[in-house]
Amino acid sequence: MSDDHISKLERLARLREAGVLSDADFESEKAKILAEPAHPASPRRDRRWLYGSIAAGFAIVALVAIVMLLNPPRANIQPGVTVRPKTPTDGNGSDIQDLPDVALATPANPVDDLSAAFSAAQLPTIDGPLEEGFAFAPDKLLPIGEHYALISVGRGPQTHAGGGALAISYLNRTPDGFQQAARPLIVETGSFGTIGGWTLRRDLGAQPIIVLSGGGTWQGCTMSAVNLIELRAERPARLDAQIVTEISDRSDYGDGQTLTGSLSRSPDGIRATYTGSDHRTIDYIRDGDSLQPDSEPVEGC
Repeated sequence: MSDDHISKLERLARLREAGVLSDADFESEKAKILAEPAHPASPRRDRRWLYGSIAAGFAIVALVAIVMLLNPPRANIQPGVTVRPKTPTDGNGSDIQDLPDVALATPANPVDDLSAAFSAAQLPTIDGPLEEGFAFAPDKLLPIGEHYALISVGRGPQTHAGGGALAISYLNRTPDGFQQAARPLIVETGSFGTIGGWTLRRDLGAQPIIVLSGGGTWQGCTMSAVNLIELRAERPARLDAQIVTEISDRSDYGDGQTLTGSLSRSPDGIRATYTGSDHRTIDYIRDGDSLQPDSEPVEGC
């Protein structure tokens, strides 16, 4: 076998490794080369080999470029794709449960987005002590269907009987920021100008539900109750029920009961299960926006 044969076979092997030649094409060309008579290489043959190598190199580069165009590398999440947002927290730092997958345009700066959304919501803000009304501050911006739900926490006057508030504002994203999609829903609860906290749960119904807690202590009786706010596709809606989830009655007029309740989904609505000085289960039957207990509910202070 001559040097010319070896050079041609090496070239064929490189072309097959690059994917330019199939195995069948390689074997066919190999047989042709081996059938050629051996003769010394000439300068002209050397030039032909050089030109052929250059052409093969260009062919390989072109093939790689075509493959990359047809199969681009996967980039990081970009605006407009479907993602699961980072799990937000409520006003007390607790994780919000089970957010659904939604189409969310990744903001360039989440802090700026929250500020722009709060500006569009047009909620009152007051610096210093309050004499009346609520002063709101933005807490979280959540994607709900085609809208964004801005959750803002409001503080009220520092009085025993006065609580705080939670505002839910539905917004649409625009090229310039946000605009209101519906009037804000404001729910008052708590004491001394503050709410107890809030969480977002998806396991209580077909739509996500905000569980807003508030409570306080009155003459030795401590309690907490929750309001339920359903985040529907077009607007938020408050469900007509206030469910006591904790009570410790040590007042002179109380019966000394201590109960702690938890909420879960039932076949007909929402179930409250209590443990402590008594064990009981109360099913709240849903009828539209109303939740009616199937037995005597736990009374607050």
